[in-house]
Amino acid sequence: PDAAPPARKTLIVNSGLRNIPVPVDEVAYAYIDEATVFLTTFSGGKYVLNSSLDELARDLPASHFFRVNRQFVIHRRACSSYLNEAYGKLKVEVKPALPKDIIVSQQKTPEFKKWLEESH
Repeated sequence: PDAAPPARKTLIVNSGLRNIPVPVDEVAYAYIDEATVFLTTFSGGKYVLNSSLDELARDLPASHFFRVNRQFVIHRRACSSYLNEAYGKLKVEVKPALPKDIIVSQQKTPEFKKWLEESH
């Protein structure tokens, strides 16, 4: 079997015409909004990312990042809390705060909780 590709250490993001290297450790979460992938850093910077969330979820270390749903990939440290929602779903609260709801599906809830407990 092929070994997984090595996890990326840096992502190149765009801010206007600038291409900015952002260390993966500084990435709080990434999300898709109207076909654009945005990346938010722990310091609150928001950038446009040129890769898809699928690529991101594949390339980032699974010990630190979780693909919560089709819209979001979040870093363990960005997850400040979660609330139990109806039908076994979870609503994740992140910091820096985001005005969107981040919902973990009923199917992914056990995996998400396990990831939270085992990741550092």
